[in-house]
Amino acid sequence: MPNWQRPMLDRFERKVAKVALKAGPELSSGNILVTALGAAYGTAKSGTGIAAMSVMRPELIMKSIIPVVMAGIIAIYGLVVAVLIAGSLEEPPKYKLYK
Repeated sequence: MPNWQRPMLDRFERKVAKVALKAGPELSSGNILVTALGAAYGTAKSGTGIAAMSVMRPELIMKSIIPVVMAGIIAIYGLVVAVLIAGSLEEPPKYKLYK
Protein backbone atom coordinates (compact mmCIF):
# COMPACT_ATOMS: atom_id res chain seq x y z
CA MET A 1 0.00 0.00 0.00
CA PRO A 2 1.40 3.42 -0.89
CA ASN A 3 2.31 5.64 2.05
CA TRP A 4 -0.08 8.38 0.97
CA GLN A 5 -3.08 6.03 1.41
CA ARG A 6 -2.22 4.99 4.96
CA PRO A 7 -3.58 8.11 6.77
CA MET A 8 -6.89 7.82 4.93
CA LEU A 9 -7.17 4.17 5.89
CA ASP A 10 -6.36 4.94 9.53
CA ARG A 11 -9.12 7.55 9.67
CA PHE A 12 -11.55 5.15 8.02
CA GLU A 13 -10.68 2.36 10.46
CA ARG A 14 -11.21 4.65 13.46
CA LYS A 15 -14.55 5.81 12.08
CA VAL A 16 -15.68 2.22 11.44
CA ALA A 17 -14.61 1.18 14.94
CA LYS A 18 -16.72 3.95 16.50
CA VAL A 19 -19.76 3.00 14.47
CA ALA A 20 -19.26 -0.71 15.17
CA LEU A 21 -19.23 -0.15 18.93
CA LYS A 22 -22.53 1.69 18.80
CA ALA A 23 -24.21 -0.47 16.17
CA GLY A 24 -23.24 -3.89 17.54
CA PRO A 25 -26.36 -4.47 19.66
CA GLU A 26 -28.65 -3.19 16.92
CA LEU A 27 -27.00 -5.40 14.32
CA SER A 28 -27.25 -8.39 16.62
CA SER A 29 -30.99 -7.98 17.13
CA GLY A 30 -31.46 -7.11 13.47
CA ASN A 31 -29.73 -10.34 12.56
CA ILE A 32 -32.27 -12.35 14.54
CA LEU A 33 -35.13 -10.41 12.94
CA VAL A 34 -33.96 -10.92 9.37
CA THR A 35 -33.23 -14.62 9.78
CA ALA A 36 -36.55 -15.22 11.52
CA LEU A 37 -38.39 -13.46 8.70
CA GLY A 38 -36.48 -15.51 6.15
CA ALA A 39 -37.28 -18.73 7.99
CA ALA A 40 -40.95 -17.78 8.23
CA TYR A 41 -41.07 -17.05 4.51
CA GLY A 42 -39.35 -20.33 3.69
CA THR A 43 -41.68 -22.26 5.96
CA ALA A 44 -44.75 -20.63 4.42
CA LYS A 45 -43.61 -21.34 0.88
CA SER A 46 -42.69 -24.92 1.77
CA GLY A 47 -45.98 -25.44 3.57
CA THR A 48 -47.89 -24.29 0.52
CA GLY A 49 -45.92 -26.71 -1.61
CA ILE A 50 -46.50 -29.56 0.84
CA ALA A 51 -50.23 -28.90 0.87
CA ALA A 52 -50.39 -28.86 -2.92
CA MET A 53 -48.23 -31.95 -3.30
CA SER A 54 -50.01 -34.00 -0.63
CA VAL A 55 -53.11 -34.07 -2.82
CA MET A 56 -51.28 -35.39 -5.88
CA ARG A 57 -48.64 -37.66 -4.31
CA PRO A 58 -49.22 -38.37 -0.62
CA GLU A 59 -46.28 -40.79 -0.45
CA LEU A 60 -43.81 -37.89 -0.81
CA ILE A 61 -44.99 -35.86 2.19
CA MET A 62 -42.09 -36.92 4.42
CA LYS A 63 -39.53 -35.98 1.77
CA SER A 64 -41.11 -32.58 1.34
CA ILE A 65 -40.59 -31.72 5.02
CA ILE A 66 -36.86 -31.20 4.38
CA PRO A 67 -37.29 -27.56 3.16
CA VAL A 68 -39.26 -26.75 6.32
CA VAL A 69 -36.45 -28.13 8.47
CA MET A 70 -33.88 -26.19 6.46
CA ALA A 71 -35.86 -22.98 6.95
CA GLY A 72 -35.83 -23.61 10.69
CA ILE A 73 -32.08 -24.16 10.58
CA ILE A 74 -31.71 -20.70 9.01
CA ALA A 75 -33.40 -19.16 12.06
CA ILE A 76 -31.17 -21.13 14.43
CA TYR A 77 -28.11 -20.03 12.47
CA GLY A 78 -29.20 -16.40 12.82
CA LEU A 79 -29.59 -16.84 16.56
CA VAL A 80 -26.10 -18.34 16.83
CA VAL A 81 -24.56 -15.48 14.86
CA ALA A 82 -26.40 -12.93 17.02
CA VAL A 83 -25.07 -14.58 20.18
CA LEU A 84 -21.54 -14.54 18.74
CA ILE A 85 -21.87 -10.85 17.87
CA ALA A 86 -23.25 -9.99 21.31
CA GLY A 87 -20.56 -12.06 23.01
CA SER A 88 -17.75 -10.27 21.21
CA LEU A 89 -18.93 -6.81 22.27
CA GLU A 90 -16.73 -5.04 24.75
CA GLU A 91 -17.72 -2.19 26.96
CA PRO A 92 -16.79 0.97 25.10
CA PRO A 93 -15.74 4.00 27.10
CA LYS A 94 -18.54 6.42 28.02
CA TYR A 95 -21.22 4.00 26.84
CA LYS A 96 -23.26 3.42 29.98
CA LEU A 97 -26.21 1.74 28.25
CA TYR A 98 -24.12 -1.38 27.62
CA LYS A 99 -24.33 -2.60 31.23
